[in-house]
Amino acid sequence: MPTTPNPNARQLDPAHAIDSAFPARFLKPWHLTNNGIDTFTDTVVHAQMEPVTADGKTTEHKLVLYFDKASTPYLVSAKADVNTLKTRYGVTTFGDLTDLRVTLEIVHDRRHGELLRIKPTPPPTPQPESDQSTEGA
Repeated sequence: MPTTPNPNARQLDPAHAIDSAFPARFLKPWHLTNNGIDTFTDTVVHAQMEPVTADGKTTEHKLVLYFDKASTPYLVSAKADVNTLKTRYGVTTFGDLTDLRVTLEIVHDRRHGELLRIKPTPPPTPQPESDQSTEGA
């Protein structure tokens, strides 16, 4: 016997990853795939160390990046990301993170499946928009 849909329920987007059924505090690969992309470039507006509980018991402070356009922050949970920031992006201090443009990409790991990582190739610097009011002056 068919059931009547709950009128208060949200409709499912058939194209969205099933992982998105579980809300996430930090950016996950499905945030990108649900938007039809596999990389994302944005500017860091704030970085801080936040308490994170990985195993349900132990709380550690981890680096979290907040972006200009993305409403969900990125947890820098892998040493590989820190090494990329240092060697490829030239970051040596926490202060270097503010206003830094980074690209996140989905990578595939045999052990962990899909993960988000900071792309080793920094994004190009955007060209400043021309000021129309000064042209021809």
